[in-house]
Amino acid sequence: MLEHFYGNEWIHKKNRYAFIMGFLYSVIAIVLSSVIFNNFALASIFIAVIMITNSLNKLLSKEEVKIEDEPNFKLSTLYKEHKDIFELHIFLFLGIFSAFAFFTLIWPKLATNPFFLEKIALQDVEIFSYSFGFISNLKLFLVGIILSFFYGAGGIFLITLSAAVWGTALGVIIKSSFFAIVNPFTYLITLLAVLLPYFIFETMSFISAAIAGGILSKGAHNHHIISTKFKKMVIDAVIMFSFSVLLLLLSLLINNTVTSWLKSVLL
Repeated sequence: MLEHFYGNEWIHKKNRYAFIMGFLYSVIAIVLSSVIFNNFALASIFIAVIMITNSLNKLLSKEEVKIEDEPNFKLSTLYKEHKDIFELHIFLFLGIFSAFAFFTLIWPKLATNPFFLEKIALQDVEIFSYSFGFISNLKLFLVGIILSFFYGAGGIFLITLSAAVWGTALGVIIKSSFFAIVNPFTYLITLLAVLLPYFIFETMSFISAAIAGGILSKGAHNHHIISTKFKKMVIDAVIMFSFSVLLLLLSLLINNTVTSWLKSVLL
């Protein structure tokens, strides 16, 4: 929808509009799902995915051409070669993230929905814990890749899901700080500092998996499976997916070491 207001190149040139798209579509998805469905949290994620898919695919079609013209994939130039799409996915993530955080603050029913309640917990109003778990995340990555191959929205699903859960988590953290025994601002900053390393690595693992899904999707839909271009895109997608799994392992390591240590020191 937004591309009709800003022209066909809006999402490619203006990362801020990717943020607007993520925020606006997520707000619409949350409102619509709350009116129609009982389990509106999960429904809002799927509705947001449906709304975002078409706009984001316009950029992915450009990324496909860019990948085809690249030399053999080099991990050392990963970010440089895919800079535009990395940044766009980050801004898209932040838009969705902000929408769910905002609604969690103004609408308590979002955080208490069973779907989010399973993922987010405040223990004794002191230690915030959040996790899908490594195996669960890996399963999500594989589902996202499979959906990307057959449908094309698997990568967007991964980003939307991660952003929705983390955004809701941020809303819960901010609200919990109001009832902290210590200074609310100090409590909030401390919790954010504890979670930040884990958040960064896990988020980047989801974004990398989403990009891998997008590359595979375009290759599957636009090229014959025995063509050279398709094989090259599959190789790129596999390398990107492997990178996402590595980041996921690092996030698990950070959660079990750095995050645990920060909890013991700061909380």
